[in-house]
Amino acid sequence: MESLRNLDLTHTAIKELPTSIKNLIGLCDINMGLCENLKILPSSMYNISHLESLFVSNCPRLENLPAMSIDLCHLSYLDLSYCNLLEIPDSLGCLSSLENLDLRGNIFEEIPESIKQLSKLTMLKISNCENLRSLPELPLFLELLYASGCTSLETLQNFSSLTNSCWDDYDVKYREELLFYNSLKLDQNTCNSIVTEFQMRVLHTAAACVLKLTESNESKDSRVSICCIGNEVPKWFSYQSEGSSIDINLSLQWHNNNFLGFALCAVVEFGNYHSNCEYLNFYCMFHLKNSSGGSQEFCWTFPNWENGELKRNSEHPSSNHVFMWYQNEGYRDCLDAVEASFDFFLRDDMGVLVESGNCKVKRCGICLLYLHEVEEIARIINDRCVFGEPCIEGMIEPSRGASAAIKSDTEEQGEQSEPSRSDVAKEGGEEKKVQRENAVIETDKEEEEHEPSTVARHTEQLEELARNIVDLDINNVQSHQLEELVENIMNYFDNGNDIRLS
Repeated sequence: MESLRNLDLTHTAIKELPTSIKNLIGLCDINMGLCENLKILPSSMYNISHLESLFVSNCPRLENLPAMSIDLCHLSYLDLSYCNLLEIPDSLGCLSSLENLDLRGNIFEEIPESIKQLSKLTMLKISNCENLRSLPELPLFLELLYASGCTSLETLQNFSSLTNSCWDDYDVKYREELLFYNSLKLDQNTCNSIVTEFQMRVLHTAAACVLKLTESNESKDSRVSICCIGNEVPKWFSYQSEGSSIDINLSLQWHNNNFLGFALCAVVEFGNYHSNCEYLNFYCMFHLKNSSGGSQEFCWTFPNWENGELKRNSEHPSSNHVFMWYQNEGYRDCLDAVEASFDFFLRDDMGVLVESGNCKVKRCGICLLYLHEVEEIARIINDRCVFGEPCIEGMIEPSRGASAAIKSDTEEQGEQSEPSRSDVAKEGGEEKKVQRENAVIETDKEEEEHEPSTVARHTEQLEELARNIVDLDINNVQSHQLEELVENIMNYFDNGNDIRLS
């Protein structure tokens, strides 16, 4: 039996796994799903050092787990979903190879803080854990977090730290999803942190995609998607409109060397909408149109909610939700575009368009992403963007990307066009430069008598830093240059260290 690799006990009437299972030292996979009578797992099971995946799902009588062991050094997939687990052992953090953890549908109130030690964890599923009240600090490189239907969840500890150290490299990730649908008790600070997290992940992913494309000439199909409760489009989305559509005029310079793509946002009102469908699909159809009447069409789909997480549940009240996503696209065939139009809509799982007045897109927003906005990174890390409120004082708002303007009836009747992007950038840069200089002067005011050169030194550093950002050419930039730039920005704003510019 030492050569046995897979053990499948699915749908059996087993009540307890025998301790002798430890003798099956060659086991790699154990499946005990849908064992309705299973109550006890022996600790000896953790002595199977070659175990790679363990499925113990839909076992309603399983309430406790034995302490986990470091001997499970190869376990990469652990599924404990839809049991009745009262707690997760503190020893969870010893599973050093764990990549995917599924804890959905359990009744524990907390997850042990040791989860942050799971340095290889990329996917965490905790949806429908209705007693879970807070999340501890999570592993830094978590890419997929499904936390929908956590009706008691209020706070996430140090949530924005997920990407604080991700700027050390520019590896392109295929997808990043953070879904909090129907987790209705999330407090405002937590929602703000979720928005900031989206901004950070989008900026990182967009820059990484462009840099990798420059180096390898290969396009990466990468995307970032986030959903949480909310009623307003975050201020980070410079162009906003009531309803389900938005049109933007683009200047001739909209697609310059620094352009990274579009980020989309929509607020969906579900009201008392009820349907027999298991889930809804959310789309955005947008067109880039040129002056000759031609257009290029793109269709983005918000990722399907994991295992029907958007399923209508009459036991829980509905609330408005904010959906935000970014997808890497190539726009080289659209360089002559002068207008962009975006339409958001929902379909059920049968493909039928949802047109109920109780389920609709209330408002939407668009953000044009540019590489020079990397200047915002350090400020975004330290500050928090607030839904629907003005940006935090001292925080740089994203540029309007080539003087694009939301079209309105009054504008179409003759309102003068906005200044060119270069003029806006120039004026905005001078204003921001003055603001930064004033901030430095105010900060160092008490030290000026003892160190007269402090203000001048800081001002010179900031001016040099700004020049480096403006001069950065995406066609020639190397990843190590951008890494050094980001490090310098963070060094300056985090602790005031001198910045080293090459």
